[in-house]
Parts: sequence; structure tokens; C-alpha cells
Amino acid sequence: MEEEALKSPRLRGEKATTSPGGADFNDNDNGNGNDKGNDIPRQCRGLQRQRQRQRRTTTAMKRQQSGKTGANSWMQDDVAEILITEAAIRRRVAELGRTLTERYRGRDPLVLAIMSGCVLFLADLLRSMPIMLDLEFVYCRSYDGMERKDLDIGHRRDLRQTVAGRPIIVVDDIADSGVTMTEVVRSLRQMEPADVCTVALLQKQGAALPGTISVDHVGFMVENRFVVGYGLDYNGRYRNLPYIGVLRPDRLKPGQIAS
Repeated sequence: MEEEALKSPRLRGEKATTSPGGADFNDNDNGNGNDKGNDIPRQCRGLQRQRQRQRRTTTAMKRQQSGKTGANSWMQDDVAEILITEAAIRRRVAELGRTLTERYRGRDPLVLAIMSGCVLFLADLLRSMPIMLDLEFVYCRSYDGMERKDLDIGHRRDLRQTVAGRPIIVVDDIADSGVTMTEVVRSLRQMEPADVCTVALLQKQGAALPGTISVDHVGFMVENRFVVGYGLDYNGRYRNLPYIGVLRPDRLKPGQIAS
């Protein structure tokens, strides 16, 4: 067995090459299919390993949180998979705070938060920005459960006076279709700010609609799935989860498709 194991180029420290079809092969391969892993593309194996790590992380985090909040917490039980851990969020938000601090130090920016999904992200982000700034809010609603509705934007009547001539930092929880951020920025530009910068904790891969703006600073790229936690909700619930996760399918309304 040891002699056969030593024949593997990986165990000898040799570099394996890749065939045009994506399977690994090496000069010692006799073509008889003895290396059972060679017929699986490395990309697929990498995705499998990533999924396995996510499942292990989900199990460990749910056990940890159950210990903090009491066994059999209904929120923890409803989570099928944890995508971004509490620790990873904390590190990334601190990085974003440092980036924005360097950009806006001495400029007295106005932070405009799109409520209410970004409230946890906003609080942690502001604590990571030790500079003089002001804070205002706009209220947008584009989801009922998981179904997208027409966008509704509300703000104070005198917001124009606050915005005019100032650098603006727009903060949102997630860039999904991109419509919300695009419409808010369009409304702000009519109020003649000095400039507008956009920040989102999450951005869904491949979900942006044509003609929408690109977010300047993104915390994490996530798959195009319906996510909850750290301010993001499903019908008003799960905002207070400390991580970003995906709900079990049986916790979602029948007939609705996550977007």
C-alpha cells in the first residue's frame, strides 16, 4: 500500500497537470482509470469542498448560538445554512469603516441609511468610522415576504437642504436587483450633493438589472438566494440573527421562489 501511495504525484510533491477535458493526469498515468478522482473536474471538487465547509460551519455556529440564547432556539432551527459567520462580518465591516474613514476624513459627510434592513450593519459601520459625520434616513420597501413589489421611497421634506453641497454616503443592507440603490441615488442627485458614494453589506451575483448602478463598496458577494440575518428579514423575522444565512425551505411560503 505504501509503495502504491508513493506513486501518486501529489504525495511525492510533483505538480499534476490538467487534460483538455478538465481531468487531472500525469506522466505516470497508465490510462486504466486507477486514479478515481481524475474523472471529476477540479472545479466541481472545489465546489463540493466549499459546500461541505459551509455545512460544517452552519452546524458549529448553530450549536454555539443555541448555547448563548437557549437550547432549541426557534430561529436557529429555522436556518438551513450559514453563509457568512458573525466573525467574518465583524472583520469586513471594520475594513469598510477604515476605507470610508480615509476617503471622508475632514469632509463632514452625510450618511444616508436605507431603512430598515441595514440597521445592524449601519450601527457597526458607523462605530468603525471615527470622523465627524451626520446621519439621515430614507425608507424604501420593495418586498412583501419574498415577492418583489413596486418601490416606495420616503424621506423628510427638508432633506434637500441637508443634502445640498455635501458628500453623501448611501448605506444599504443588500444590492439585489439594484433598483432600490439606483432610485435613491437618482433622487439624491436632484438635490445637488457634492458627490454620492454607495455602500452595501451584500451584493447578489448576477441579480442586478440592466441600467442599474454599480455599488462602490460591497462587503460580500453572495449567491442569488434569499438570505436573512444581521438586519435582513423574512416577513419581519430573523433580523436579529448575528450571521447571514438561508432558511429551510419549509419555513418559506409555498409557491414562492427565492430571488
